[in-house]
Amino acid sequence: DQVNQKVNSTTLIVSDDIGLSFPDVSNNVLEVSVDGEWNLITIVVENTGNSLLNLNWSNALPDDGWQAGFFNPPTSLHAGKVTEFTFGVISPLQEPIASAAQNILLSVNGSTGNRSVETIMQLQVDIIASQFSSIIKENNESALGIIRDSTLERSIIITNQGNQPLESTLRVEILDSDGNVVPGWTTSISPASISGLAVGSSTTVVIGMTPGQDVKDGLVDVAITVETNDGNVSYSFEASADMTRSQGGLFGALPLWAASSVLGAIVLVIGIVAIRIKRTAKISFDGDELTTPDIFSNPTHMSNRRDEVLNIGVKVDELTSGTVNDAEIAAALAQSITPLPALPAAVPKGRPPAAEFSAPPAGSPPQKEFISQEPTPQQVPIQHITITNISDSSIVSDAIVNAETPSTPQLPAGGLPPGWTMEQWQHYGHQWLSQQGQQ
Repeated sequence: DQVNQKVNSTTLIVSDDIGLSFPDVSNNVLEVSVDGEWNLITIVVENTGNSLLNLNWSNALPDDGWQAGFFNPPTSLHAGKVTEFTFGVISPLQEPIASAAQNILLSVNGSTGNRSVETIMQLQVDIIASQFSSIIKENNESALGIIRDSTLERSIIITNQGNQPLESTLRVEILDSDGNVVPGWTTSISPASISGLAVGSSTTVVIGMTPGQDVKDGLVDVAITVETNDGNVSYSFEASADMTRSQGGLFGALPLWAASSVLGAIVLVIGIVAIRIKRTAKISFDGDELTTPDIFSNPTHMSNRRDEVLNIGVKVDELTSGTVNDAEIAAALAQSITPLPALPAAVPKGRPPAAEFSAPPAGSPPQKEFISQEPTPQQVPIQHITITNISDSSIVSDAIVNAETPSTPQLPAGGLPPGWTMEQWQHYGHQWLSQQGQQ
């Protein structure tokens, strides 16, 4: 049998549907504290379409002094899914309490292919009552190398940066790099609390730090904490104890400047006393110290006296040491020898030009009184004598001259001057000696 069949066919066409929304529209208010920190809000966004969307985020710019932005927002969202994103705001310091101080538009754009969709929400920013302060160190003075068992003070300036009068308690601690309290340190802070400090006003706090003798060497952190009802604010700077430790005694009990002054005075007194002793002391030195002991009493040394004197090697009780060279020995000998007298100037033959003569004496010279035994006269070789300027003629005579009479000048140590005769010496010797400065 033939069966008749009728087939009905239906074609279903599914189109792409895209959509985004903020399902919790009531979560659009962000309360911001005036503390210089990020104030965050978490908002939910939903993909209401049936396609994967690529997300692009943006926001309107806040007023000057404000900061706002997204924190790692998602870049895509699957169909029918929801996700969260974070938005943060920082208000200016000392911003007064206000509702809707800022209204910031947040926008997210979703796209797939050549199609896109965008959704927008408005975020209201309210300023709430806040207590906040800033802390800085006055003059930025160093706190390194604090003398042990002595207190170093540093000034800290605290300013109210919130929007309410500041009520706070102050605390100071000495911490290591791990944040643990370091034993052996004593701290103080004055004043220990602040009450009613107006917005924008400042006050000075004095910090005292005293390291003990047992404090370990190395850097520590001096942490100052301002505690308020809205939270704590901390500030820290580096400090260290002096590496020297007291060993007791006079200098251990005194501070460094006092110990240095006392030590300097002691050194000065010792120097003055040493100089005075040196000036008053006299060294007796007669030259005998250079001679080997017993050289004068030991006959065996008499022939070697010069060698003993010149021997300046290492000896017992001698004043000199070391060695000398030949040149130094020669110089020493030269200084010890008396120089010979200079030779007298040569006298010309005959009468000296500068001398004034008188006529030869008449008669025989006075005779010397002789003792009973008549001495043998000293004979002088016959000399040829020429006398000029006595008369218009020259007298030439040969004579035998006896030894010098008592009226004859004493002969010099070297004998008659060169070119002189004995007769010339008898008449002119006194003048020669006068000219030579020997009479």
